[in-house]
Amino acid sequence: MRGPDRPARAHVMETCMKTLLDIPGIGPGLKTRLGELGINTLADLASADAALLTSVRGVTLARAESFRAAAAELAAAPAQEQAEPKPKAKAEKNAKAEKKAKDKKAKAEAEKKAKAEKKAKEKKAKADKKAKEKKAKADKKATEKKAKADKKATEKKAKADKKAKEKKAKADKKAKASKKKAKKK
Repeated sequence: MRGPDRPARAHVMETCMKTLLDIPGIGPGLKTRLGELGINTLADLASADAALLTSVRGVTLARAESFRAAAAELAAAPAQEQAEPKPKAKAEKNAKAEKKAKDKKAKAEAEKKAKAEKKAKEKKAKADKKAKEKKAKADKKATEKKAKADKKATEKKAKADKKAKEKKAKADKKAKASKKKAKKK
């Protein structure tokens, strides 16, 4: 079961593996099924009968032998090699996790900021549109009011002009009649 994403057995030793999950090909499901057979440690697996292992679904004889050999190698590794990961590796892992969390938080904040800016822009555009409509309405009303006032002023002037014309005509008629009367005498 070695492939581009499977480490070589020597690499298994270098990485200080210490549980069944550290053996290539054993995942959580297979670990559970092995546990049901009483195989919970590397020593249990290394000393298990290959025939017993083949009773687990998906485990062939070749695979069982491979698991036993890997478990024996890991179980025989010095205790120091199986100790906790080196502080540097742990620190790197923590730094990566912190960076990932920080990046995620920064992305969320950037999205939140962009959303707020978009909302503010939409709100401003709506307010500008409303103000423009209000100004247009006020301008129209002012124009109508001015037109009405101009019309009224024009009508008033026309009426005054007509009245003045009639008054002058009456005065001219009276003056003519007086002149005529004065001539007769």
